[in-house]
Amino acid sequence: MTKTMAMQGIATQWEANYAQSVEKHFVHKAFNSEIFLTDSHRIDESTFEIAAFLPRSHIYYNDTQNSTRHDVSALLEVFRQCSILVAHKFYGVALSSKFIFDSANFKILHNEVLENSPQSYQAIIKIAVLQVKHKKGNNYGLLLDMQLFIDSKKYATKIMNMSWFAPKMYERLRGEIANENYIPLDKNEMSPKSLGRSTITNVVITQFLQESQYFQTTIIPNQAHPAFFDHQLDHIPASLLVEAIRQSSLLVIHRLYNLKPANVYVSGIKIDFKSFCGLHNGNFCFIEKNHCTKNGNEIKITATIKANHTICAVSEIIFAIEG
Repeated sequence: MTKTMAMQGIATQWEANYAQSVEKHFVHKAFNSEIFLTDSHRIDESTFEIAAFLPRSHIYYNDTQNSTRHDVSALLEVFRQCSILVAHKFYGVALSSKFIFDSANFKILHNEVLENSPQSYQAIIKIAVLQVKHKKGNNYGLLLDMQLFIDSKKYATKIMNMSWFAPKMYERLRGEIANENYIPLDKNEMSPKSLGRSTITNVVITQFLQESQYFQTTIIPNQAHPAFFDHQLDHIPASLLVEAIRQSSLLVIHRLYNLKPANVYVSGIKIDFKSFCGLHNGNFCFIEKNHCTKNGNEIKITATIKANHTICAVSEIIFAIEG
């Protein structure tokens, strides 16, 4: 089933409730502090509205050098939670199912300075299900068009392609990689300030390597991190991989264009996930110099996540230059 739809014109009388969080199992979270969705509403068979209250003082999502704008990490997490909730609540996907994200295309359209008021943190996400994926008579995934509004302005959009599996099928897909273990490195070489962060626990890369034709960083899957590993996982979550791409790109931008994290912000991310990224020491973010381009006030970087010699994800991340 496919459907295209202009979401911005949807009229609704729904009054969103921001007073409480949705149930934890609908968004795959163990702690209430990590839940940002508050309410949901079905418009018709394949269109929905979801309310979210964005965080203002979160240890990770608000740990940036520019606190006057919503950080891309918070917006991506809201979209992730929306996709999981729609699958469980409105499409009846079993809570025991295991989810994977196949690809995503994210854009920030409106990046105004925030006012210090609750309204600046209250969002409505309008969702159209563009495709329900079927196999042997069963649903196994969704293609979602999600648009996030703050104060009636379209702030960000995301097209997400996701799939799910029964636990036994997931275990077969995971194979031996599920039993790997990460051994913490003795020393983290990165300064949080150089990566647009303030807190060392939010640094997810180390060992920055610059060669004549490429850059490389080593990914840190800190399983004690309260946001990335809110609950036990047997792989590195997509959110940590995206943050590794962003942090690695910021180092490259400084080396190539002499711009600091405060001078740029993420305006778009396209990413295709190819395989699971296990919890071990051989995960790298790889950026070739000839895949870094600057055109006016826009910088595009192609980054590849590799687990030893296996490609786990390929991404194009776009930065806008402030001013």
